[in-house]
Amino acid sequence: KRDAPGVTPPQSVTAAVDRGRERMFRDAPTIELCWRFFRTDTYCWVDSKNVLRFNPTSVSPGGMEPHRVRQSLPVIQPIVRHEVSAATQRVPGYEISPSTMDPDDVSAASLAKKVAYYLYDKANIRRVTQQVVTYAVVADMGFAWPYWDDDGVCIKTFGLNECYWEPGIRFDDSPWHVVEQGM
Repeated sequence: KRDAPGVTPPQSVTAAVDRGRERMFRDAPTIELCWRFFRTDTYCWVDSKNVLRFNPTSVSPGGMEPHRVRQSLPVIQPIVRHEVSAATQRVPGYEISPSTMDPDDVSAASLAKKVAYYLYDKANIRRVTQQVVTYAVVADMGFAWPYWDDDGVCIKTFGLNECYWEPGIRFDDSPWHVVEQGM
């Protein structure tokens, strides 16, 4: 947390986070454009100054002529829905084999398999997978981060406009990750 009282992060940490945040903001208009197209708002674009622009929907001075069509068609949404469905239609089969045939190991493997299926339902892995795949198809990447809550294991999903990391390297290889959300 950047504004924690009495905590001052080292300058190198602050500089690294600022670099990642700058890259996120640089790409934010394009990612928002992708989401608007997914939501059938096709009357927008990113201009040469990297600002998301919209055509006015009402007839006003400088607006569109009254004879112009304002119908939005869901062109991208069916494609995204198909890809998400193809990626999430099957329940995974968890095969957990015991390391030895010792009865304790066999029992532990059986219990681990039951826990895996329980967590699939309890943590809503299917819903999380649908959200992450939707983020990935629409805007290139999606993230799922597990955390512990009073109810047990929970998983939160994020998109590229909410996460950033060290610019120039892959997400998996970054030494740090930041999640930033508006409240």
